[in-house]
Amino acid sequence: MLLAYQFSTMHRKITYKIVESKDPLTQDAFDPLGSIGFELISVVHDLKMDRYIYYFKLAEAHQLS
Repeated sequence: MLLAYQFSTMHRKITYKIVESKDPLTQDAFDPLGSIGFELISVVHDLKMDRYIYYFKLAEAHQLS
């Protein structure tokens, strides 16, 4: 499952994507997001729901104004 959201500060907009997966992601899963400028900022393993949650942020060089 892929979720996306944005929020704005007074001077810029920051875009995040959240990916939820039952299994750990492989490098093949990271490459498409990396190719469009997203970088991994955090991984959470939710033991109760048995899932992994990956948080990506659009790199500053790729931010749209």
